[in-house]
Amino acid sequence: MLGLILGILLAVLFISVVVGVSMSLKTKGKTVLKLVGYPVALLLLVAFIIMFCTVRSVDTQEIAVVTEFGKVTEVKSAGFYTASPISKYHKFDTKTQEIRYDGKQNEEVSFYSKDSQPVESSLTVQYKLDISKVEDIYRTYGTLKRLDAVISSLVVERTKSALSTYSAEDLIAQREALSSVIQLSISLDVTTKNYPIVLSAVYLT
Repeated sequence: MLGLILGILLAVLFISVVVGVSMSLKTKGKTVLKLVGYPVALLLLVAFIIMFCTVRSVDTQEIAVVTEFGKVTEVKSAGFYTASPISKYHKFDTKTQEIRYDGKQNEEVSFYSKDSQPVESSLTVQYKLDISKVEDIYRTYGTLKRLDAVISSLVVERTKSALSTYSAEDLIAQREALSSVIQLSISLDVTTKNYPIVLSAVYLT
C-alpha cells in the first residue's frame, strides 16, 4: 500500500511539472500543452501505474498473507489483486494435507507394542489449516512445510504412546478401534497446544 501511494504521488508530481512547463511555452498563441503536455502526462501516468502496481493472484484453495517490510498488512483469499512491488504474498495451501507412514520400521519412525513387538501398520493422518489463524501460522512457522514437520512429530509421538499401551495380540484384535484412539490423542494435543489445524481423519491399517 505504501508503494502504491508513493507511485500515485510521483505520478501527480510529474504531471504537474509537465503541465507547468507546457503552460509556459506558447507557439503562435497556442500552448504546447495541447500538442505535447496531455500525451506526455498520460504516458507518464500509465508508466507509473505499471511501475508501482503489479497484479498478484491467489489460486483456488489457497490463502495469502500479505506483508510489507516484514509486517503483516492483510490476508487475501482466492482472486486477482493489484499490489505494490514491496508487497509480498506468502501463500498457504488450504487443501487437505496428508501425513503418511507406510508401516516399515526405520531409524526415524518405529512403532512398538506394549510387549516390545514391532508394529508394521500403515498410518495416514489428514488435516487442514485453520484459516482463521493463518496470520499466526505465518508468524510462528513461516511456511506450510515447517508446520507440517511440527504436526508430523506430534503424530509420531501420539501414535507411539497409544500403541505402546497395547500388546501385539490386542493390536491385531482391536486395530479398527485404534484409529479413533490415536485421533482422539492427537486432537487433545492440537487443542491444548493450540496448533493452527483442524484434524480431519486418522487411518491405521
